[in-house]
Amino acid sequence: MSNAVLLVYTNCPAEREAEFNRWYDEVHIPDLLREVPGIEAARRYRLSGPAPAMQLRDGSSAVAQYLAVYEITTDDTRGFMRRITEVSQDLGRRGRMFDGLQLVAAVTYTALGERQTAPA
Repeated sequence: MSNAVLLVYTNCPAEREAEFNRWYDEVHIPDLLREVPGIEAARRYRLSGPAPAMQLRDGSSAVAQYLAVYEITTDDTRGFMRRITEVSQDLGRRGRMFDGLQLVAAVTYTALGERQTAPA
């Protein structure tokens, strides 16, 4: 069972949303599930209400329209992030990345306590 999550916040050009969503669901997530040890599952979400802007590395800010949640198992989140970055760069060299992808943020969180579920 996973012990951490990777949250990836992204945007894309509005006129390319359908293409972006197809690529993310049909190409990118399957590529990462296959090529990055430790990713157990992934699911994407679209922003459905107000959200704060996040500061980008270039100093500008953006509200992420999309969130991908990757359930991961790792004892080394920094090493995991290095590995997923290497794989993503390799996928780019192989023409398997979306040229309109805007990465807003990518962060990992390690689980605290046990997973809790609603009573039956």
